[in-house]
Amino acid sequence: MKIVAHQPEYIPWLGYFAKLSVADVFFFSDHLQYAIKDFQNRNNILQGGGKQMLSIPVLTKGRVDQAIRDVEIEANTPWARKHMLTLRHAYHRHPHFSRYAPRLEEIYARRWDRLCELNVTLIKQIAEWLDIKVPMRLSSELSLVEHKTRLLIEMCEKCPADTFVSGLGAAAYVDPALFAEKHLNHLFFRFTHPTYPQKGATSGFVSHLSALDLLFNCGPDAALLLQQAVAASTLTAEVPSAPVTADPAP
Repeated sequence: MKIVAHQPEYIPWLGYFAKLSVADVFFFSDHLQYAIKDFQNRNNILQGGGKQMLSIPVLTKGRVDQAIRDVEIEANTPWARKHMLTLRHAYHRHPHFSRYAPRLEEIYARRWDRLCELNVTLIKQIAEWLDIKVPMRLSSELSLVEHKTRLLIEMCEKCPADTFVSGLGAAAYVDPALFAEKHLNHLFFRFTHPTYPQKGATSGFVSHLSALDLLFNCGPDAALLLQQAVAASTLTAEVPSAPVTADPAP
């Protein structure tokens, strides 16, 4: 059994869903410390021919050690209305925007107090649209106490599972020898980003956008395009020589 775990990000990029799709069980790493200026409260869409960042205002002052599951959204900022209006303005002429807009409007219309709950809801919805049927759980259910490589091993032991799959960002700290000592496997997932018909790009294809971009452009074909990208990607036990930061650990 393969475990994949990742921090719950806001409308994540395609690599997030590709890695999720290779799991037997996926864990939202909600017990980890919240990282400011990461992708947990923001992500990129395509607007005006290039990348445009959507950011959710969250409460961080005096809360530097807070866990992801505890992060609160600023209550007095109309961020949700602005984000939905921005998505509509950027994508309303795209072939399949109208297919997904009503459900997104329902989600954005709800009151969200905690960032994690919003992100998990959006990720599960996008995964459903991409025909990903992997069971998803919260890491906080496991009462984890370890860190770095030993944390990943602890997750395998408590799940239980015999293999942990990390993104390339984990290469900075993963020690494969510790997995071997426990008779467990560790694999790195190297994602091959697909290209697809992308309306609105002015200087060639723009990658590393929210997966919503693929859905708005390709509709029901998005699931197959993602499956093809996963098939072109690699799972390897070899530690990457040049880790990337586009896919944060674990």
